[in-house]
Amino acid sequence: MSAAPAAVRPSPGPWRVLWRRLLHNRVAVTGGVLLAILYASACFAGFLAPYRYDEGDRDASRAAPMLFGGFEAAAREIPSKVRPGRTATIYERRWTWLEGGIHFRDQSGAFTLRPHVHPLTEIEYRDEWGERAYTRAEDRSVSLPVRFFVESENEHEIFSLLGLWPVESRLRLFGVEAPPGTQGRAHVFLLGSDAQGRDIFSRLLFGGQISLSVGLLGVLISMSLGMLMGGISGYFGGWIDFVFQRLVEVILAVPALYLIIVIGGQLRGMKHSDGKPFSSTEIYLSIVIVLAFVYWASISRVIRGMVLALKENEYVVAARALGVPTPAIIVRHILPNTFSFAIVTATLTIPYYILGEVALSFLGLGIQDPEASWGILLRDAQETAYLVEQPWVIAPGVFIFIAVMAFNFLGDGLRDAADPKAVIHTAKTAGDVLEHAEPEADD
Repeated sequence: MSAAPAAVRPSPGPWRVLWRRLLHNRVAVTGGVLLAILYASACFAGFLAPYRYDEGDRDASRAAPMLFGGFEAAAREIPSKVRPGRTATIYERRWTWLEGGIHFRDQSGAFTLRPHVHPLTEIEYRDEWGERAYTRAEDRSVSLPVRFFVESENEHEIFSLLGLWPVESRLRLFGVEAPPGTQGRAHVFLLGSDAQGRDIFSRLLFGGQISLSVGLLGVLISMSLGMLMGGISGYFGGWIDFVFQRLVEVILAVPALYLIIVIGGQLRGMKHSDGKPFSSTEIYLSIVIVLAFVYWASISRVIRGMVLALKENEYVVAARALGVPTPAIIVRHILPNTFSFAIVTATLTIPYYILGEVALSFLGLGIQDPEASWGILLRDAQETAYLVEQPWVIAPGVFIFIAVMAFNFLGDGLRDAADPKAVIHTAKTAGDVLEHAEPEADD
């Protein structure tokens, strides 16, 4: 008597196969982790940032990034122009890598695990013409401790969903305070400061709320419209398909750049009911929404082609024969089979919205000062003098590069994981185990 064959586990579903394949793609996982860190940092920007995005100190303009070093005041003797035969002592800023800035020595010079910073001080001197001159550098005779979980004077946002539904508190992750009687100004500029003395690190965190959210908003609108309109067009066909496709062709013929310029110009002249003009954030979000209503057209064409093939499958024919309502068939049976394409398309489309925000803000059509976004922060890099003397102004470009590459890595990984041939092959292999299993020997 032969023994019953061993039970075989059922074949995993396509979503589980997609998840397993994605986890085996290290590049895609790395991209997903980087995106999680960026979005979490943007949500907790008010807590992580030592200052508000619009809080500045003119006396701390163009400060050095304290993570990598700092400027010290170096004295130099030069011939005097007004007193022949004599010299004038001038002071120049000299950059030193990994000296000054964030350091781990206290006021006495002893090593400590608590980070310290030097306050910025202004040095007055007479130049070679006898004119009064100033330079600003670190006072390295003073070391101020960086304190963690400090309380600010006023309540501020510590958490929000990319700028929405803020939670306020007085708590910040870190900060520094100069003791009474100390000369100079105490700041923690991890990535330096801009021309208005605003902390670039804080503005990067708050700017991520705009730059990272516009992609999600745009993709949410364009994907929802594209899937819905493409599903209806492909499923019903006939005159409905004809009308929808002619509408798609009209929308695709609209040049996006001219549309942006026209909409931006019109919105800047409009006002709220109370007479206040639209803010730059409201103007830009309006542009993003309009563009999302334009970009759905290309997505709907792909969804339409997929639905034309899916509506002839057996489970759709069976649902139609059982009397399932047409909207339910589209929403429950057809559109879910396009989700893999939608997810991959979304991850590959979001970078275009991020780069679009950068381009529009760079050209003056997007976010404007004093509000923060990665695009408006990158405008400082267009001035060659600043770029040569203060190369840390390209820090927003680094964050943009990381975000765009992370989305591309994740999108490529999802595209490979959602490959239908790979999923079918995996399911077939799991289902054929019983057929290829060798029978056990008779008792």
